[in-house]
Amino acid sequence: MLPPNAPSLIEVIRTLWQPWWVYVISFAAVVVLTPLLRSLAIRWQFYDRPEGLLKPHARPTAYLGGLAIFIAWVLPVLIWVFSGSGQYLGEIMAIVLGGAILLSLGLVDDLKKIRPTYRLIGQIAVAVGLYISGVRFEAIPEITIQGLVFFAPGSSEFIAAGVFIQILLVTGASNAINLLDGLDGLCSGVSVIIAVGFLLVATHIGAWAVPGWCANMVGPTYRFNELAIVLAMALTAAALGFLLYNFNPATIFLGDAGSTFLGYLAAVFIILFADKPGMIKWFLAGLMIMGLPIFDTALALVRRLRNKRPIFGGDRSHFYDQLVDRGLSIRTTVVVSYGLAILAVVVAVGTLALRTRHIALLYVLILAAVAALAAFGGFIKVDPSSAQTKRKSRSSSLAKPPKKLIIMGAGGLARELANAVAQINSICPTFELLGYLDDKQTLRGQKLLDLPVLGTVEQLGEYKSTDLWAVAATGDGYVREKFARTAQHNNVPLATIIHPSSTIGGDSSVQDGVFIAAACVITVNVYLDQAVLVNMGCTIAHDVRLGKFASVHPGARISGEVIVKDYALIGSQAVILNKCTIGQGAVVAMGAVVAHDVPDYTLVAGNPARIVKRLEKPGK
Repeated sequence: MLPPNAPSLIEVIRTLWQPWWVYVISFAAVVVLTPLLRSLAIRWQFYDRPEGLLKPHARPTAYLGGLAIFIAWVLPVLIWVFSGSGQYLGEIMAIVLGGAILLSLGLVDDLKKIRPTYRLIGQIAVAVGLYISGVRFEAIPEITIQGLVFFAPGSSEFIAAGVFIQILLVTGASNAINLLDGLDGLCSGVSVIIAVGFLLVATHIGAWAVPGWCANMVGPTYRFNELAIVLAMALTAAALGFLLYNFNPATIFLGDAGSTFLGYLAAVFIILFADKPGMIKWFLAGLMIMGLPIFDTALALVRRLRNKRPIFGGDRSHFYDQLVDRGLSIRTTVVVSYGLAILAVVVAVGTLALRTRHIALLYVLILAAVAALAAFGGFIKVDPSSAQTKRKSRSSSLAKPPKKLIIMGAGGLARELANAVAQINSICPTFELLGYLDDKQTLRGQKLLDLPVLGTVEQLGEYKSTDLWAVAATGDGYVREKFARTAQHNNVPLATIIHPSSTIGGDSSVQDGVFIAAACVITVNVYLDQAVLVNMGCTIAHDVRLGKFASVHPGARISGEVIVKDYALIGSQAVILNKCTIGQGAVVAMGAVVAHDVPDYTLVAGNPARIVKRLEKPGK
């Protein structure tokens, strides 16, 4: 794998990784910058807000993580080039400028949601700009057919093919990494692994480029050996430092700005590894290192095409979404993805000892095996929300017009519920949403998610009809009971809303007025009494009973013969375990772990849980 005259691996690393301080500066910079930019994002209210199916995180989370990574990456790279001979100044400035352009487009998209077309135009412009600056894809073999030479270096077809492939790489890698940014720590962690893979490949190429270590090889004329190593060091450190804040539960997100920038840098590395016709082996290694993002993007595209959905439309067709939908926790899904990314890097680096034609054949076999596993594993099946199923659902529902639905409450949970109803209607028209009722008079006449606030809850009777249903949208069980009593007084039934992305196992029972939000998993023998709230990302395992008007907030987990009595509230990320009873009206605060009985009207906080004070039973 190393050149025949190369010293030991330790000596090779010691020789080629001399600018190790680049890693230290990048890591230190991102560790310091990330909390500062997070504070700015919070002050400016620059959040990624939960939006049901596609954004099921529990609370608004700060953006600007991508800006932290960009600054932490570019700072040591510029110090390195200006403190040296300036050999790569032109190429570095082109790479930095391209990254700044795509980062800026991503920030605008995070703020205002620009069209995908505009971002695509920006990516194409950056790819062409890189080519003009001298960072070019040129690993195009010369072909001779009956004396005619095609793709000779410098020919028009050679340049056209190089520009075309370069555009595909920049747009493809930028969007593939961006699409991978769907779970806490997934994109940043996989980017660390990918960056390590690029560093190993760059080290391999650099070893072959050291005079005296090899002779008559491609390596000695490779011009980017030092540059690729420095860029990879800076990227590894920046992504790793950011992961400290981005792993589940994340306190800051990359945003489209950060994920697109990371994808752009991945494309830059693959282009650097394809600087001349003899470098196809290293180009293929770069593609294999990107194996997980490429697989995830291909999987999403195939499913969207099979389900006749828009290519650029968001859905839960990604590999990681499907793992979560099959019952894996977010952390387990992320760790599985890390393992697959590491496997891709091992294959890419391990096959560098083979001949190019053998590598190409091996990769074709791996591609076929992965495609077969995806097909037999049910990852590309047509799902119930496909366009064909929608048409059938619409035609079969003509005899049953949608029920009218009023949401009682107008807070964040009410909007989450409206999103859930919209997702249900996209599969089969079930409800006609009339709007919200809320006791805050100041909200009357306002629109939330294009639905009006019609008046106060007490005015429910004014909208009464034979097909009117109501649903109580509030996290407070006692207020939810008040809403339910108002509906009962007006003879309006309570609707049960279950988000399509949630799963309910066998032998489970759900009563009237229950709302189960996005990405929840409810397994065998679970009983949910009247008007229970199960918020986003909750897991309720076997033999659990939730009493009337109980509330389970985002990310909580309840498992193993647990009884939660009426009006009890389980806070976000709380864990309730094994044969314990949560008393009537008890409050288990955010993040608490409870493994014993909790008396009625008790506030439990901390980790592990401890009783802080007793609460008086609130009046009804």
